[in-house]
Amino acid sequence: MYSFPFSILIEKTPFLEYLLRAVKFIFNPHVETEYEIPNGNMKYSLWDIVSVISLFTVVTGFINLFSQQDYNRALSLFSSQFTFYFQFGYYAFWSTFIFFILYSITLSIRFWRLKLKEPFLCSLQYARFYALFLFLFFPLVAWHLNYILYEVSTIKEYVSKNTVWSFSVLGAFVYLYVRCLLNPISKYSSIHLNQRITTPAIFVISLAAFHSNTYAPSIGSLGFDHKKACEIMILNDKYKTTTNAVKDRMREMCETKT
Repeated sequence: MYSFPFSILIEKTPFLEYLLRAVKFIFNPHVETEYEIPNGNMKYSLWDIVSVISLFTVVTGFINLFSQQDYNRALSLFSSQFTFYFQFGYYAFWSTFIFFILYSITLSIRFWRLKLKEPFLCSLQYARFYALFLFLFFPLVAWHLNYILYEVSTIKEYVSKNTVWSFSVLGAFVYLYVRCLLNPISKYSSIHLNQRITTPAIFVISLAAFHSNTYAPSIGSLGFDHKKACEIMILNDKYKTTTNAVKDRMREMCETKT
């Protein structure tokens, strides 16, 4: 009885609903079988991508709340924030589709017959990880844009001054990639592929699928206002105190875009 209001709150609140599934995914990232899917969470994998994209504005709000900075100002430089958010989802679905194609080809060549079930299940796992990646990566995108505009510095300088923090963030993403994508799919695929080549094969296929976003059909320009961005950087008080190297880099970037 006491848990009913809280369970309904989680089910009806998109942010809490996805967050709960994400936590479960991290703690138990195995690839579900066709018998487990009806009662498992992997059936939400494609919906999770849509959910994460719709939560970007909520994530930005939380960032603003805890960082005491208005990241919406930086994101407003895009003429259409909907298009900006939509592209994340578009590339996620494209990459998942390419993963399915590449893995299907790999297994079909291995067994000399068309294999669809295993690639389909592994592709759902890939989609779940991609949704988690977007959920965690988007705050870095917003912070990156805000940092360049209002801190008038470069990421290279930031990394050199915050090496431990920067490599900790990178290490966290690598850990999640291995735990939630590489190991579960490799374990599931080991019954179909030789154990010695399973992990390298999944590593190559997943990276190729992610890199395929570079070749995805274009869905239009984001309409980034470079002129306004340059005005923000150059008129910023921190521009006057930054190094000459950074000033030259900023001026060169502005001259190139105008």
